[in-house]
Amino acid sequence: MRSVPALVVCLTLLTALAPPVCAQNRFDSWNTENGLPQNSVNDILQTRDGYLWLATFGGLVRFDGIRFAIFDRSTPGIESQRLTALHQDRNGVLWAASEDGMLVQYDGNRFTTYSSRDGLPPVSAVRIEEDEEGCLCGRSNPPMVSVSYAEAVKLIDQSDVPQQVKDASRRNSVFEASRLAVARGDLATARTKAAEYATLIAPRKAPFEARQLQELRGSIALAEKRGADAVKELSGANQQDPKVLYLTALAFREPGDARQAAVFAKKAARFNGLAFNYAYVRTRAAALIGPATE
Repeated sequence: MRSVPALVVCLTLLTALAPPVCAQNRFDSWNTENGLPQNSVNDILQTRDGYLWLATFGGLVRFDGIRFAIFDRSTPGIESQRLTALHQDRNGVLWAASEDGMLVQYDGNRFTTYSSRDGLPPVSAVRIEEDEEGCLCGRSNPPMVSVSYAEAVKLIDQSDVPQQVKDASRRNSVFEASRLAVARGDLATARTKAAEYATLIAPRKAPFEARQLQELRGSIALAEKRGADAVKELSGANQQDPKVLYLTALAFREPGDARQAAVFAKKAARFNGLAFNYAYVRTRAAALIGPATE
């Protein structure tokens, strides 16, 4: 990733903070001597309250036009300070992606860090996007994601673990490859990987893997605008996963069944359980809830 030198930072800050009309241009420069943790910045964002936020490898920086406030690993709730991308969602929550695959959330009061222990893939996001439904998506280099999965499988293959663990790792890598292909819009690859996953899990007849296959097939059907087929497939997926509930709501909405869409959106938005996916679907699921369920 290319970082932004301090000179560019000062120009950006000037543009954001200068009054509309200036009798004479003035350029100020900020660097480590003025309070920055580093002389390079990976991303810059102005939040709706007027603050400028900077993502650096030395932590998250907030600038009020006069002074810098630095939030790093010494700040409660922040577990990584090598930050690469920033985004403020429609609810005003600030998100920061880290180089080591973590996601830091700031709701205006406290910081919370999500990581691989919560289900995040161990890859760095180069930017954070939000779709029309309020879904947050960390954009990385897709080949990098594929390489990360391949490296994980290779590492486990070379480690001293039981063979069944190695086999499970290979099966899961195929599942993740199919999910990644859906996210990239490569539905041909998604279908091929889903078929491969079906073949791999068939001999074991493990219920959770069968549910994952149903989720894959439902996601593919939804991406292909086949709402009824998506509903059927997703009904066999994990109903304790708020993401599956949200996808089901979208599947019902595809053919125009607003009432059922709202029912499942309500379940997803008001999910009461431990699931990292809830952080991603809550807002967009709530947006689907209409008067039909009230």
